Amino acid sequence: MDLLLLIIAIVGIVFGVIFFLYGKRQGSKRSTAVTLVRGVMQRTEGILAGIRPSITDPAMISAINDGIAAITKASKQLEAL
Repeated sequence: MDLLLLIIAIVGIVFGVIFFLYGKRQGSKRSTAVTLVRGVMQRTEGILAGIRPSITDPAMISAINDGIAAITKASKQLEAL
């Protein structure tokens, strides 16, 4: 009986370590993805802000402003993660 409990304890510890390492690796993948998405969003916002002065059509300016607002909102949501 004691041998069975010892084996179960060892198996539990091994599984705990494996799941801890797996979770840590998943966390680093998530962090990498968030960094990548943040960079793409910042570049897109920069492009939109850069072309805004050369546009004269009010509808296009409104669309660019809406796009910048959407990027800002998504950026704040990404920060919350």
